Amino acid sequence: MAWTLAFWLLAALVLDPAMSERHYVCEDETMLIDCKGKYINIHGAVWGNMNPKLCPDMEAEINGIEPQHCKADLSWFAVAFHCQGQQSCKLPARNTTFFNVDPCAGTRKYLEVSFECMETEQKCEFRGKS
Repeated sequence: MAWTLAFWLLAALVLDPAMSERHYVCEDETMLIDCKGKYINIHGAVWGNMNPKLCPDMEAEINGIEPQHCKADLSWFAVAFHCQGQQSCKLPARNTTFFNVDPCAGTRKYLEVSFECMETEQKCEFRGKS
């Protein structure tokens, strides 16, 4: 149901961030989320570059190229699609993981995910338009 997705989007915005774990990996690395028998509940995600200090691009810096600030609009959706309700999940930090979306071509990106490990599975329903 559409309201289920809306509920989880709203919940992701208001949940206490202190309860979340936050991990990040640089472009072309792989993130592993392992809840060790519990279930992954995704709170938020960034595929892009909102903080150039996280994964600096030394070659661009040497050439005087300023990194763009960007975020793929589908960041949370893509991560939830791959990981929500799983006990563990591997996410390659590549455009292909995000439906081939490159939010800032030529800028080094990172994947940042906030999540918590829950005792019970929290499902999301992903439905297209009927």
